[in-house]
Amino acid sequence: MADSGTVTYEHVTHSSVKRLRVTWLCTAGGVAELTVKEPIDGVLGPLVTDPDGTDAPSDNYGITILDDNGYDILNSQGLLRDTANTESTQVFSDADTAAQQRMYTPSFVFKVAAAGISKRGVATLYYR
Repeated sequence: MADSGTVTYEHVTHSSVKRLRVTWLCTAGGVAELTVKEPIDGVLGPLVTDPDGTDAPSDNYGITILDDNGYDILNSQGLLRDTANTESTQVFSDADTAAQQRMYTPSFVFKVAAAGISKRGVATLYYR
């Protein structure tokens, strides 16, 4: 699928912590998608999702970040997000080793699905 909806992002590095912040607005089909030709390289930390206060997405909308092989680097933790509340979730469990939590992809595809017509929100992924 080609890029759809309105999706913008910023990568910020502060000391050893990196932050990928994506702001999205869905199409009439309730989806948003953006291909980014920039790497994600590090040990993944929390994913924070923040639905818009006015144009909130449908309950249980989903977010994925697909690597260059089509694997969801969020480990399915971006699925079933809440319509009204800011939520934070660890992408991997504490039982996973740092090697299991480390991700590298030279580019990625950010996707939102089942969010509803013209709905919006923000997703933030932290990593180091």
